[in-house]
Amino acid sequence: MSASTEVFGLSFAGYHVAEFAYDLEEKREVLEDKINEAVAAVLGPTQVLLEWAGQEVVRSAISHDALGEPSAQFTTSFPLPRLWWWVRGRRFRREVLTFPALAKAE
Repeated sequence: MSASTEVFGLSFAGYHVAEFAYDLEEKREVLEDKINEAVAAVLGPTQVLLEWAGQEVVRSAISHDALGEPSAQFTTSFPLPRLWWWVRGRRFRREVLTFPALAKAE
């Protein structure tokens, strides 16, 4: 990893998040967090909530229950498109995607 700004992103079933890191130690922490979040999402059970304004996702949330650990939830929001849709009096459409836990390999 270099001494410049890095952007770490995660996408899973319509949930998207990006996080910036600047110094080397921060980059290691953010990278480790994103990898752990991705592994937990894939292992499941995982639930993704998508809030649609027309054809655009304006808010997404992901929650997953890792075995033996408390449920973790992360939310990403796009406030300007969401506000614009709300001001115009339009309704949001919510979609919930559920992914069961993967079976452990023996």
